[in-house]
Amino acid sequence: MLGSLGLLAEGVGGDLSERGKALLNIARNNVARLARLVSDILDIDDIHFGRLKLDFRVTDLVTLVERVVDDNRPLASAADVNLVLRNDISQASIYGDAERLVQSLSHLLSNALKFSPRGTTVEVSVARHNTGIRVAVVDQGPGIPDAFRDRLFQPFSQAESTDSDFRGGAGLGLSIAKAIIQQHAGTIGYDSMPGRGTCFYFDLPELHTTPV
Repeated sequence: MLGSLGLLAEGVGGDLSERGKALLNIARNNVARLARLVSDILDIDDIHFGRLKLDFRVTDLVTLVERVVDDNRPLASAADVNLVLRNDISQASIYGDAERLVQSLSHLLSNALKFSPRGTTVEVSVARHNTGIRVAVVDQGPGIPDAFRDRLFQPFSQAESTDSDFRGGAGLGLSIAKAIIQQHAGTIGYDSMPGRGTCFYFDLPELHTTPV
């Protein structure tokens, strides 16, 4: 479906009116959203039954974070949110599945953008923390309600928002991110105060290589 809609958007089926282009764009966005939802549901199923496969290799976590931030700049722009990257280190070697780690950070960043009021800032940072590397995503949203915290990482859990511009989801991203990070021998957590924003972070062990 996405391929066919993409061809139509490129004019393969002929020129479209402005109204037609607008409707086509809505269709493409909704189909893409459904595709992501199906993918997340399949991932949750694999996690539940222990079938989630990971391809571990030596990779640079800083490069992965830069990639995720760049990929999400259009989404941040559309939401009128300022997306900032702060790298306290230039390189951090880890042993992990690059695509799954990208997926985890993408869920955290997408979540931050959803809950961020227009005109605010979301900051992503990479730094050494204790004996590993910490990646953090800080927003200026409403914070996490106390009553919701026990369900935060459960599948299909979604905090309510009074923001009319809130861009909701299925409530699967945090659960998937937690499972992936844990399979990398890492930890995931958050700090939040109602009305003062939230910081989601994950810590991964740094790979120290010995010169030959």
